[in-house]
Amino acid sequence: MKKQIVITLSMFSVIFLGNWGTPSEPSAEGRKKPNINFHGTLKTRQGKVLKVANITIGRMIRQIPMYEVPTKEEFVDRKTHTIKEDPDKKLEITRIDLVEVSEIRVPHPDTIWIYQKEEKSRKHEYIELTIISNDKNRTKNSYLIPLNKKVHLDGVSKAGAEEKDIPLQAIESMKIKGYTYRDADKPKKAGEPREVVTAKKVEKLKDNNEALRERVQELQQEVKGLKQQKAAPAA
Repeated sequence: MKKQIVITLSMFSVIFLGNWGTPSEPSAEGRKKPNINFHGTLKTRQGKVLKVANITIGRMIRQIPMYEVPTKEEFVDRKTHTIKEDPDKKLEITRIDLVEVSEIRVPHPDTIWIYQKEEKSRKHEYIELTIISNDKNRTKNSYLIPLNKKVHLDGVSKAGAEEKDIPLQAIESMKIKGYTYRDADKPKKAGEPREVVTAKKVEKLKDNNEALRERVQELQQEVKGLKQQKAAPAA
């Protein structure tokens, strides 16, 4: 029974990760592309404007975690941008989907926010992003994201596509102009129309991922229970 549950858990984990939309490790032909191709333009701090495709942030296109920008004195020293409390415990976390984003800006590229639990412990560095939604009001929100996250994408030119890893501090702004499903590039049958990407379809995928996540958690609890039963002394 335990073996069966472990195998099932592994299968669910594979399915869950496959549907999550995150690129896998590089292959011999280059890194694997996300299953949704977000494309647009990117402007660097050097004034260079790139046509880009296969945009990801930290190799993610969905549920990208970002922290609220702290404002109260008990949480942050605004002069030094030192965060006094653990962001994972004290700050609201918003998960951003690229399908809902119109533009990303880096308003203060040289301002680094720092959290350090103790004097000799590791420093956690963050940078502020302005996210402009693609709703009719073009809603703007500011968030913090770990500085070590990079934007991974393909630079597109007449010569072809080049894989690029761009630090957030090197970016002035990035506009997302559209997206397509990679599977839609090849119709299943001759003459069959290509699949049209809609927000409703993306929402359905997100719902499916959530259901898979909940099932994985249930199976993990079952495995934990079996381990406890095995470890319990015989009566």
